[in-house]
Amino acid sequence: MRALNVGVSRSALLAVTGLAFAGLVPGAPAAEAADGPRYRPVSRSTLVTRPEQPFVLEQFPEGDATVTALARQDAAAAPLAVARLVTRRRQGQPEVAVRRLPAAGNDAAVLEQLYVLLVRQDPEARYCVARGERPCEPGRRGVSHGQALARVAALRQRAVVGLQPAAPPWHMVSLASAALPKDANVDDVAARVTLGGRALPGVSLFFNRAPHSGCTARAGDDGVAACRLVDQHGDDDDHDAPGRVPVVVTFPGEVGVERVLPPTTFVLRAQR
Repeated sequence: MRALNVGVSRSALLAVTGLAFAGLVPGAPAAEAADGPRYRPVSRSTLVTRPEQPFVLEQFPEGDATVTALARQDAAAAPLAVARLVTRRRQGQPEVAVRRLPAAGNDAAVLEQLYVLLVRQDPEARYCVARGERPCEPGRRGVSHGQALARVAALRQRAVVGLQPAAPPWHMVSLASAALPKDANVDDVAARVTLGGRALPGVSLFFNRAPHSGCTARAGDDGVAACRLVDQHGDDDDHDAPGRVPVVVTFPGEVGVERVLPPTTFVLRAQR
């Protein structure tokens, strides 16, 4: 299997693609400025089964929120919006409402592109995933980044059933905290990775604590990956007490001919 190129470092997960501001009407052609379109092609990813299908992105402000819109770019027509991510901050907590629009249908290509877009969002935000006009409230009924990714992956799995040519199945790994020894250092971290309830040895996990401490570890036979966070800037200054800052765990994903393990994240909340 080979690693994905979706860019799942913490900096990439937190970065939103830089796009010009423009309005995109749900289910309608994307707006164009007087000097031309204000959208750009999506980033390429090995998660996408048929990369020849063109999609574009727009980003624009909407009240106190930022909207990132995914649109299908058909050959002879203006882009058609298929999904929206609405990002805002409430009482210091980032929230992302993910909504599939009617034009998306149950198209696997849309769901794959939505997954690629979603995996680059803030791993510490609260999420909701909805379709059409159904209520979507991350703050009240929200789920984690990893849970939101799992929901989109499950939708994609249902969408590819019976497709010809066949698309490789996606299998979501599960990440969870793992016990540390009693004499562990405040910078020691550990997580367990499983697939279908069984340990998944040999895969790498990336650990990151804001603003710039991180480490990488390979899972052992028990699925546990452990390492000690190192300040990448060498100043040993994390601005907050290290034991109180959450640690983002990232599984970068793997692509094979017969199966795909999509990237996902998990947040280790401070326990000290």
